[in-house]
Amino acid sequence: MIDKIGAIILDSKRMLVARTRGLDTFFIPGGKRKQGENDMQALEREIVEELGAKTVNPKYYNTFFAKSHDDADEVRVIAYFVELDRVPKASSEIEEILWIDKHNYDNYKLGNILKIMIPEMIKEDIL
Repeated sequence: MIDKIGAIILDSKRMLVARTRGLDTFFIPGGKRKQGENDMQALEREIVEELGAKTVNPKYYNTFFAKSHDDADEVRVIAYFVELDRVPKASSEIEEILWIDKHNYDNYKLGNILKIMIPEMIKEDIL
């Protein structure tokens, strides 16, 4: 199983998603823990690397399970709501970021975790 930490970044019922360089699929920002890191340390490091911003007020949301984008592995994402200390910018391995909402999310190729997460967030009136 691939174990990841994910950041749910919201702005007026829109959620920030990111696309890794060389891939055509969007995911929530975040990634794998390095040895010895706890969730908060990994989340902070990944968001600084990917978006050039620091996390503020992380709050646990939910844990999601799905197949990886290539359907080869099971993925677990522990998702946290976070705010950022500045406007995010794509950096490091991230080629593109964009804001999606309940009206436009199906216009994009989304990772399997997002395909599970978004309908739940819409039902809960988060998106």
